[in-house]
Amino acid sequence: MTKLCSRHFDVDFFEKDEKTWVVVSRLIDDAHDITTTVEVTVPAMVISGADITFARYPLDVCPMIEKNVKRIVGLNLLKNYNMKAPTIFLGSRGCGNVMQILGTGLQSFVYAYYPHQIRTGKMTAAEWERFTVTRLRKACLGHTLLEQGKASMMHLAPS
Repeated sequence: MTKLCSRHFDVDFFEKDEKTWVVVSRLIDDAHDITTTVEVTVPAMVISGADITFARYPLDVCPMIEKNVKRIVGLNLLKNYNMKAPTIFLGSRGCGNVMQILGTGLQSFVYAYYPHQIRTGKMTAAEWERFTVTRLRKACLGHTLLEQGKASMMHLAPS
């Protein structure tokens, strides 16, 4: 088997201040070097700022998608981001690569932020479990099974 290419996704989470976190996601491959920077107001999980930087791209028109990234400002990661983002970033006026970058960072943000709250003693493991079966109950297979009593929560210890 011969490896033909690789795509690398990198996501970093930063606490800007008590009410704002920043999600920086990057895609690097042979044709792309794209970084998205998204500010999220916590704990509301509302996107308050969004930017994209193209360091390398295959078509001269690729950076035209930059105007679309502002359209996610105001979306809520727990309520409407998952339904609205595909209509913004997929299809003839979108960019699947940008959708992937944003999805990699923003989809995982909730699962970085709340466990961090547990590790820092700002939330208990029981509160997180309750949150997953109420606010995130249909977010994934695990949460669906947890709600049905067919899964158990693996708890994080405070640091």
